[in-house]
Amino acid sequence: MRKFLVFLFVFIFLPTAVKVDSSISAHYGLERKMETDKPMEEMPKEEVTPKTLEDSVKEALSEWITAEAFFYDANDSTQTKKKCDGNGAFGHKIQSGSIALGSIFTRRLKEEGIILLVEVEVDTLDVTTRYGENIFCVHDAMGDRYCQSDSMFFVDFFQGDLDSAHIQRGTFPVNIKIHEMILPAGTP
Repeated sequence: MRKFLVFLFVFIFLPTAVKVDSSISAHYGLERKMETDKPMEEMPKEEVTPKTLEDSVKEALSEWITAEAFFYDANDSTQTKKKCDGNGAFGHKIQSGSIALGSIFTRRLKEEGIILLVEVEVDTLDVTTRYGENIFCVHDAMGDRYCQSDSMFFVDFFQGDLDSAHIQRGTFPVNIKIHEMILPAGTP
């Protein structure tokens, strides 16, 4: 309680009781000039431009980030949606090189038609896909509970891309980062 009262006195009551001589501030050049030669109407207004999805994803995934990884079978309705047909949320058949991504960006990637290729580092596992070594394409979105954060990422691998040791582990950490982002034609 005593420390709190000292804090109040020092930071709240003391500055109002102590008067700083203006000649001292003038001597050290600490005066503030609030005038301008332009009227307010002529001053340029700062416009805040919202981040694009591309900027947000690049900011989040331009460097290696750790994600929690799983695997799934796109043809098993207990692991995906009811009446599954093997296609992911992006409308592509889930096959070797496909992943489902759990992040706040995933739904918007689908809506805006952006193709995201992700490089993945997995301990003791090298997967050559049609996109390259350890390069995967986001073809599916994970459930809503995995898509809440812009700082936590989850990856669901096509089960055929993993060896039996990783399948037996169930979940495991991986490092991911952007390999390439392909924007739809006509995007500035």
